[in-house]
Amino acid sequence: MARFKESDITQGQFIAVNLSEQLIPGTFEWTLNYLIDRMDLSLFEEKYNNDEKGASAYQPKALLKIILLLKHLQETKNPIMQQSPLLFQQTTKK
Repeated sequence: MARFKESDITQGQFIAVNLSEQLIPGTFEWTLNYLIDRMDLSLFEEKYNNDEKGASAYQPKALLKIILLLKHLQETKNPIMQQSPLLFQQTTKK
């Protein structure tokens, strides 16, 4: 009798993605990545105090890319933002 690997569609899977291949030249995402990679963010890096102890931190450039991309998606009323209403909800003070 033939043996097959078990398949479970509810199990999470890891998919190898090369992020540099996902950025298409001329798009907002590519431009954002290009500009931020060339920025000097040493001012932010000086604030980190985890050289000898503490967990490693996310790079400030990566965090800035995420924040600006989400803000762009919000401003352009991208359907991704409409599906995720919890992302970047604006709060108003009265």
